Amino acid sequence: DMIKAYLKWLKDLGYKGWRYDVAKGFSGSYVGEYNSAANASFSVGEYMDGDYNKLTGWVETTGKKSTVFDFCLKYSGFNNGLAAGNYQALAGYGGGCGMIGDSKYKQYAVTFIDNHDTFERDDPKQQFKGDWEQANAYILAMPGIPCVYWPHWNKCKTAIKSMAAARKACGI
Repeated sequence: DMIKAYLKWLKDLGYKGWRYDVAKGFSGSYVGEYNSAANASFSVGEYMDGDYNKLTGWVETTGKKSTVFDFCLKYSGFNNGLAAGNYQALAGYGGGCGMIGDSKYKQYAVTFIDNHDTFERDDPKQQFKGDWEQANAYILAMPGIPCVYWPHWNKCKTAIKSMAAARKACGI
């Protein structure tokens, strides 16, 4: 109840939604409850797991009241696919790798290449080692809600701005 009250207070201050950190550590049903109580316009869970079924299962436990970072795309499509020159890995289910390839879940996928947890870790398997512009072109051309990582934005600002404008012009 305290969390619900706090989120309602944030909403009254003008916040529209939130990011739930370490969402793998608690049931998504709480996220659904919190979002309903505060009437969140948007939320994303950081369910740090590359298993497609676990990601979509988490979305289901929220009552489809939250999106989730698409770690399946990050690990399978980008880290183990694009970075290794394996473009086929991005094809996934026919419409894209990860949740964006499934018409039932693509609207719940927040696509990303790196974040503060994957980019700045000591584990080299976490960080995307490929072409940042190429990877950003993919997330900006595909379904889902793209989230551009700040260091990528700083290095590739002109290209990403152009790609974002193309995405908007196409209505993606």
